[in-house]
Amino acid sequence: MPGRDQGAREVYRMADVQLDCQGLNCPMPLVRISQTMKTMQAGQTLEVTADDPAFSADVRAWVTKMGHTLLTLDEGGVQRAVICKVTSGQKGTA
Repeated sequence: MPGRDQGAREVYRMADVQLDCQGLNCPMPLVRISQTMKTMQAGQTLEVTADDPAFSADVRAWVTKMGHTLLTLDEGGVQRAVICKVTSGQKGTA
């Protein structure tokens, strides 16, 4: 769907912070996401690229646990997730 791809690219361009986790295996993408989110303000967005096969399931679980919002998740060889930080603090420890 051309419209859907266009919207996804718009979300990526509007992300406040970009994080490249390609080449990292579980749990390192989540460790990097957690470290980065701690430096961000509520309402800011983080775009993450990763190629770890477990990334999709891991990021979904992490976002739910931490109380943030997963705006977009594109799966494939290189996966892209856009996460909105909802809270200033974090609910979990990961």
